[in-house]
Amino acid sequence: LKQLISSGLIKTPLPIKKGNSIIIGHIVIRHNKNTGYHIFNTKTSEKVCTAQSKHGALGVAKQISNGKDMNEI
Repeated sequence: LKQLISSGLIKTPLPIKKGNSIIIGHIVIRHNKNTGYHIFNTKTSEKVCTAQSKHGALGVAKQISNGKDMNEI
């Protein structure tokens, strides 16, 4: 059972909220009240994009953490 849960979390990581950030796998979402939600990739240490809503940022972050490219979304 433990192995099944661990392998499932690797395939689809759960969002974790820490302070002003939401972490999904290797993707971090940070909120800025002036510009929206910034999405960062911690593997490449670069900003992926900016989203206007939290739902949009979570959707983009989930797709990127699953391996899709920004142009495919």
